[in-house]
Amino acid sequence: MIKIGVIGTSAITKESMLSALSTKLYKLQVVYSRKLESAQRFGEQFGVTEYETDLECFVNREDIDLVYIASPNASHFSQVCTALKARKHVVVEKPAFVTAKQWDTALQLAKENNTYLFEAIRTAYEPNFNIVTKTIKNFEKIDGAILNFCQFSSRIEDVYHGIEHNIFSKEHAGGAIMDLGVYLLHAALSWFGEPTDIDYDAQLLWTGVDGQGVIRLTYPTFSVYGHISKQVQSYVASEIYTKEMTLSIQSIDRITDITLINKKTNEKQILSVPAHPDRMIAEWQAFFDILQGKDQEFYQERLQIGRKVTEITEQLRRQVGILFKEDDEERG
Repeated sequence: MIKIGVIGTSAITKESMLSALSTKLYKLQVVYSRKLESAQRFGEQFGVTEYETDLECFVNREDIDLVYIASPNASHFSQVCTALKARKHVVVEKPAFVTAKQWDTALQLAKENNTYLFEAIRTAYEPNFNIVTKTIKNFEKIDGAILNFCQFSSRIEDVYHGIEHNIFSKEHAGGAIMDLGVYLLHAALSWFGEPTDIDYDAQLLWTGVDGQGVIRLTYPTFSVYGHISKQVQSYVASEIYTKEMTLSIQSIDRITDITLINKKTNEKQILSVPAHPDRMIAEWQAFFDILQGKDQEFYQERLQIGRKVTEITEQLRRQVGILFKEDDEERG
């Protein structure tokens, strides 16, 4: 039984802990929050009675094996490093970090302290994601792809009226590419590899971050276009094209349907398996297996892709002038 301490008391933390506990492999031990009332309110839902408001005391507790972090994006790096230095394994919500340099520092700390570092990009652990990966490997030649993830945010109306939320804040490293773009980039790098050129056409909000945009990833013989938005809701599938076939993928952030369509005959082949009703259970099972010494090659692959996704995201942000305080600090 792996004992978890959590940082963050939001809805995503609750959902993630429900998934972890449902595996019967984890126990929620301690809740950290800067406000004791917030920690208690969250912990009561799980019968937890141990709370901390001091981060150092929290990570150095002997009754914690793993720290789960679901704080605002800009807080991830310092909290991850603090936990790793205390020799705790870490699961951090996507995007794990703001810059590639932060990735490098955290990976070195994990190595030095013999700990595991996971980015909670749940789609990469789902069976249907793997089905897409294997299907693409059998294609003789890819002619292009369109990846789509447009998810309307209820908070965007507040932004239109001059109210700034964390998810749309430069201070907290928010924006569409940070919140949604990571899913598209993880998929693209997992399925097609590293692009030779990248470009981002973004629509910026008054807060200084992007509300939506189109990402272009160029490969030697084809291009991938990714549409992301927190301002509109789209129901359009993602598609990957070959000369003979179209691979249709529904819901890039949680693949529910995969259909291979013959362009000439219009014959359709369903490749997907039923998606688990718990969208986070697969990653928590995978984390446990890796912590037990299994799937180490896959673990290293996910780390490498995670770092590359952040590096590309950083470059795309810079193209459109989205600079966070972490960028300024690294430039000195």
